[in-house]
Amino acid sequence: MVRIHQHSFTLALALLALAGSDLAAVQMQDVRLISPINGKPFSALVVPMAGAARIEDDTTLADMGADDDGCRHSSGINEYDYYIATCPYSYFSALTVEWDSRDARNGRFTGEISPEIKAWVDKEFNSDRQLERENAFKLADRQAKATGQLPPEHEGFVMSQQAIPLHRKYFNALKCYEKRGARSAVLAKIALTGSWALRVGFDQPISSDQLAGGIQEINDRIARHINDGDSFDLKKWTEVYGRIFSKPEVKTNEAILIAGLVYHGFLVRAGEHRQANAVLDRLHQRFEKITQGVELLESLVRERRESYRRYRTLTDLAATKFIEAIRQEEFSRPRLPEVLLVIAESLRRSDRLADAAQWYLCLGLMAETQPKLRADIRAEGKAPSVEAPYHLQLGWIADQQLARLIEAGVTVGDVPQGGYAPLLNAILFEGFGNPEFKNPAWKPIKDATQKECLMILNQVGKSVLEYKLRLGDWPSSLDDMWMRDLVRDRNLYNRFHCPVSGEQLLYDRQSGEVAQRTALLCTPTAIPTSQGPRYGAYLANDHVVWSEQPIKPGQVVAK
Repeated sequence: MVRIHQHSFTLALALLALAGSDLAAVQMQDVRLISPINGKPFSALVVPMAGAARIEDDTTLADMGADDDGCRHSSGINEYDYYIATCPYSYFSALTVEWDSRDARNGRFTGEISPEIKAWVDKEFNSDRQLERENAFKLADRQAKATGQLPPEHEGFVMSQQAIPLHRKYFNALKCYEKRGARSAVLAKIALTGSWALRVGFDQPISSDQLAGGIQEINDRIARHINDGDSFDLKKWTEVYGRIFSKPEVKTNEAILIAGLVYHGFLVRAGEHRQANAVLDRLHQRFEKITQGVELLESLVRERRESYRRYRTLTDLAATKFIEAIRQEEFSRPRLPEVLLVIAESLRRSDRLADAAQWYLCLGLMAETQPKLRADIRAEGKAPSVEAPYHLQLGWIADQQLARLIEAGVTVGDVPQGGYAPLLNAILFEGFGNPEFKNPAWKPIKDATQKECLMILNQVGKSVLEYKLRLGDWPSSLDDMWMRDLVRDRNLYNRFHCPVSGEQLLYDRQSGEVAQRTALLCTPTAIPTSQGPRYGAYLANDHVVWSEQPIKPGQVVAK
């Protein structure tokens, strides 16, 4: 039985020795999570919040480089394996941050799961769960017998998180979040992270006694290309493995398989979809002609092809959901450049080259990416330094990818064209993503209840207090919280409008410290309540009050 080691720190290929020996160890925490579906506990490895921040900042965890869309590759841990937890009893899946992992023995789920969703989970995932549980049990039974251990009991067998297929976790999480009403941006990020998890998985070594000779043959071939002190260079090693696979320099079927799968993984990283497909086709055609002794090799090619299909599905879904999120104005203007790059990259990696070109073009034309300065740098035959502004670097990536697409025959005009043109041109010429942009398609929720108004006042008011706590001053406007990312999606707050009247909430910037009963934001009109019409106000002491008389921001409300 071949095992694909997703978490192995032992490298099967000498190539990965380039990564060096100073890979930082990520602190993983083994926690006991409680299923929100049935209350049963299960174990999972998670990255504690402090560790998650470390992963984000630690460049040694991308010792095999990072792709243009942000996907990080490591010779050790696949960080994307640990962002989703799946209940082995129900297959309900969610981001691990939704469990309170501070208590390692009683990780309570912090989200809300309705009885309707619980019933849906039981029905939606039952068949897949039973089938994969049976497969995991058979594997555990074989491994126990092979190592002289007691076999597991079938009735009490519980799948570990590692036994649940990685793609299943992400696809189930997407279904669960969609059922729970998650916004498009959340679904987009989960789909993107799932595609990254599979892409990084293509880098992971294959371990099998039956492939040992092939691995040794490959190691002998690549040894001449390894120099002390070298860092990983994707372009170099793509070319090396391309030559080994294409000539081929190796003789055995096992070595050709290893070379082909490594080469395929590198092509996927580069976004060369058609070449990556051609590699799998060539492997299939080679082993199809051989009648004996290649069953294992054929199965590995089939597994890779299926995994690559899932990868493309997630990549395409990420692009679709990110575009939906932009249309719904879920991202503020400062966040648009990086989202545009992710969309363009996802479209390119899905082989939607003409569409990708339009998004690269838009990104390169955005004022935030400094088109003129980039042109001046290019005219001098230089490239931006690592200290160059972030958005300028994103524009530079867009320039490079756009040039490659044009060279490949994709037609590109001076401004975005095609089906996405209205949206992209609104970004370029109409200030889309800024508070001043008025989308005629958006209308505030109105005619809601006092309870829903209370909820909006509470949520927006708490965000105002958080802004003051974190930045030391009051927001200049409610939209300022959105532009500074204190509010990730203002749609969740009805874009700071009263859900009863549909009018914008009243807010004035305060100065310095204020009295505890100072009104920070208020409803513009009285709303119906069980006590009659009342004006609502959120106070600096984190309370909402109701009054028969109008309340203005800055007013100290008497008890």
